[in-house]
Amino acid sequence: MPKPERTAAILVAAGRGLRAGAGGPKQYRTIGGQTVIYRAMEAFSGHPDVFAVQPVVNPDDAALFDEAVAGLRHRPPTPGGATRQASVHAGLEALAAEKPDVVLIHDAARPFVTAAVISRAISAAGRTGAAIPVIPVTDTIKLTSDAGDVEATPERARLRIAQTPQAFRFDVILEAHRRAAREGRSDFTDDAALAEWAGLTVATFEGDAANMKLTTPEDFVREEARLASQLGDIRTGTGYDVHAFGDGDHVMICGVRVPHTRGFLAHSDGDVGLHALVDAILGALADGDIGSHFPPSDAKWKGASSDQFLKYAVERVTARGGRIANLEVTMICERPKIGPLRDTMRAKIAEISGVHISRVAVKATTSERLGFTGREEGIAATASARSASPGTIRAGGPDMGGSDARALSRSLLDLCRMRKLTIATAESCTGGLVAGALTDIPRLLRRDRSRLRHLFERGQAGDARRQGGDAGDVRCGEQGNRDRDGDRRAGKGRRRPCGVDHRHRGPWRRDAGQAGGPGAFRRRRARWPHPSSRTAVRRDRAQYGAATLRRRSAAHVDGARAPATGRKTPP
Repeated sequence: MPKPERTAAILVAAGRGLRAGAGGPKQYRTIGGQTVIYRAMEAFSGHPDVFAVQPVVNPDDAALFDEAVAGLRHRPPTPGGATRQASVHAGLEALAAEKPDVVLIHDAARPFVTAAVISRAISAAGRTGAAIPVIPVTDTIKLTSDAGDVEATPERARLRIAQTPQAFRFDVILEAHRRAAREGRSDFTDDAALAEWAGLTVATFEGDAANMKLTTPEDFVREEARLASQLGDIRTGTGYDVHAFGDGDHVMICGVRVPHTRGFLAHSDGDVGLHALVDAILGALADGDIGSHFPPSDAKWKGASSDQFLKYAVERVTARGGRIANLEVTMICERPKIGPLRDTMRAKIAEISGVHISRVAVKATTSERLGFTGREEGIAATASARSASPGTIRAGGPDMGGSDARALSRSLLDLCRMRKLTIATAESCTGGLVAGALTDIPRLLRRDRSRLRHLFERGQAGDARRQGGDAGDVRCGEQGNRDRDGDRRAGKGRRRPCGVDHRHRGPWRRDAGQAGGPGAFRRRRARWPHPSSRTAVRRDRAQYGAATLRRRSAAHVDGARAPATGRKTPP
């Protein structure tokens, strides 16, 4: 079959999700700051090869559905049936007029489907006509009797876990569903099973372990934790706002109408609490302030409700794949009293922002009758917001995400081993240099790795001095091994008594006259270490090897110079 030109998707979302516990249908619950169905639909709505997304929903959930997927591209939803099979059939009939070449059938309870899996599904259906994503089984499976006794152990190498989206030629799977309906068969748990019953050969393609179905409350807890672990870019912003009192009979504070003898002088509704929160969120994003997004010179915002400003700021965070971790606002005023309305304000902020109320704090204080707030001329508010997103971290150098940092960490560990640093030192160095890698370490790695080795030595020597550690652990190569275990080479005397690694060959020096042009570097060979690398190092003699202890002479222990070995000693 040639590559299809028209691909549609059916999103099955008519189930009730009773096994997921209380809280309503699981597809409309929030996970990672977004509803499950929004995450599931977004991948298809934004895929360039999918021209139509057909949702199938329970008629009782129409309002929930419209709110949950607002802003996504999709066809009008069609009512589902009593079973998953009936719901899929309804979705296929709704798409019949569009006559797609291929249809992808996906469960709304699988919110982590990726564009890559969708592309593989489309490609597989184009080759075979029917294909499903699968992942290998990692646990041993047992077949049991009604009494619970093990009857057989299937060969694990041939077992696979089926996922969605399952891809089919549209006309073939539609005819299979119509035939099953005519014959009264409604017991198929997925469309691949129905296709097998209809005589189709169903191929498989690579699925995704993260594309798991949310079924139980434990699934939600596990996936929330997994999403939280991916949010490595933590940002904090602060905000401040103030409004003077004018004529009026109420003030808006944190989205709540509070009766008062005065009103606010403001272009919008003057909600100082929400304005400060908006500034804090935008500050965390480094995205200007409330005035740059909603300028008071624009008549459109005259008398506007501030809840739309907060919603806008939160949407800026979610658009970057992030989420709000915490919101806190402090009101500074003599009156009105905030305490009696504190929980109402927390609930309103949580409702507007989509953040759980346990992550929203509202506080209040006075200025002890000092200043304009003490004279009751107005109200001030300060706020802080913390956001977390999976974006990259930028620290004066190239952007580096978590996977890049881990890759660099492994490379640095290999470099330490190549330079014959001890494993303990290598692991310690790696941790410290991952932070350094955010600036200039990649450039140093490309220039010369031996240069990086000395960074290890100097940094670790400083740590040893501060922590009272053993300087012998920061020596590299065979010399470091001789520091700890003694020089076992035949005919070799004790090493020089100076506590410096003399194999260091001095710093780099730029020389425009060298071959290679103005950017060339050459190493300046020095007989003794450069002054910048002469680091006094504490040495714990108890850590020396037994062979070294036996070779010590009384003269050397008393501080005498070691016997000559044919090499010059440092001044």
